[in-house]
Amino acid sequence: VYDILRKAEFFKEKEGTLS
Repeated sequence: VYDILRKAEFFKEKEGTLS
């Protein structure tokens, strides 16, 4: 269940770095 939360955080961090 925490996998989704972890993935969301990872995605957000990646988007921030990409921006």
